[in-house]
Amino acid sequence: RTRALRCWCMSYAFHRAGLNVARPVLMVEKRFGPIRLNAYFMNELIPGDELLLALPTMSIIEQRAVMLAVHNAFKNMRDALISHGDMKASNLIWSNGKLFFIDLDAAVKHRSRVTWRKSHAKDRKRFLKNWAAHPELLDLFNEVSQ
Repeated sequence: RTRALRCWCMSYAFHRAGLNVARPVLMVEKRFGPIRLNAYFMNELIPGDELLLALPTMSIIEQRAVMLAVHNAFKNMRDALISHGDMKASNLIWSNGKLFFIDLDAAVKHRSRVTWRKSHAKDRKRFLKNWAAHPELLDLFNEVSQ
């Protein structure tokens, strides 16, 4: 599969799991028989801010709303056995009080809880690493993302 096709498929998997994603608009693969040449994926623009930049400037009330959204997202990912694969805070957009996932080319829909747990541990570790310079935010998320 191309990265474009993975993004396309995982956009729908995330949506079915109750996770917000930018709506997929276009996926094109140029092939010569079984050989993949080029692939393109486009999704709608989400007006909002990357969580990495937005969260430190938010009020405590807004930060709590983000914390709850992250908690619910991790729960939905657990229930659907989905891992993101690149949980940098720059791949999360906060828009109109909702958390959106972008950059889904490393995301996986797991077939077993065993493989999901390993990937979830990596997602969790990567997500918490975002807040190493902000101990108050790290504390906010540390228990939530378990």
